[in-house]
Amino acid sequence: MRKNKKQTIFFDAVGTLFTVNGTVGLQYSRLALKFGIRRDPAVLDQRFHEAFKKSPPMVFPGQFGTRLQQAEKEWWYNLVRYAFKETARPKFNAFFEAIYSFFAGEYLDFDDGLGKVSAWRLYPETRDVLREFRFFHKKNRLGLITNFDSRIHSVLRHLDIDSFFETVTFSTEEGVAKPSKAIFQRALEKADCAAEDAIYIGNEPDTDGAGAKATGIPFLLIDRQPHHRVRPLGTIQDLREVFGYLNGEEITGAG
Repeated sequence: MRKNKKQTIFFDAVGTLFTVNGTVGLQYSRLALKFGIRRDPAVLDQRFHEAFKKSPPMVFPGQFGTRLQQAEKEWWYNLVRYAFKETARPKFNAFFEAIYSFFAGEYLDFDDGLGKVSAWRLYPETRDVLREFRFFHKKNRLGLITNFDSRIHSVLRHLDIDSFFETVTFSTEEGVAKPSKAIFQRALEKADCAAEDAIYIGNEPDTDGAGAKATGIPFLLIDRQPHHRVRPLGTIQDLREVFGYLNGEEITGAG
């Protein structure tokens, strides 16, 4: 079988390369205790996801530099405020500054005997896969396409995977979010790569998959749920499976 000659591998970020360490509600509740705020992690998690679904896309066309960073922070402030809506503002504001930095990748000690922890954790195979691309699959360049804010650079650095990516394309900087074709097209321009010479790996069919396919980029869906015994064609369960695809193995639903 002829080997696939794709040159640029684009990845999604959250849900593909790394994920929240525990749950959002758990991390919020643990840090909130430092500010005298007691909340049920499950309730916070529910409210967070409710607010996230209702919020507008995290894009701010025409905003750059410090103005962009301020717009990003205000977007998150409104979302997190919904989760803590009955909390007095002085306490909440102090908490928000801490949680915003925490989700930029900083390690914090919650004084609960667990030592310093991060808001994020890599999936077990992520670093090994990226390292293999870096040192053994040198013809393949790596890029990131994500609906994230400016903190993505800090998160990648704290997770120690920033050096693997030649390009990082994120929604707030581009002023457009997945599934729009525009963010994928800009990533291709940054990488100086044609759509047919790339693949995109992500965990969301409706955003990652729809946007990539609309742009002409072959797509691999990563579904890490072990109980999903029947998966659509073109689905992988572990990032290491991408090497089989590149070697010509049939994941026929890709693209």
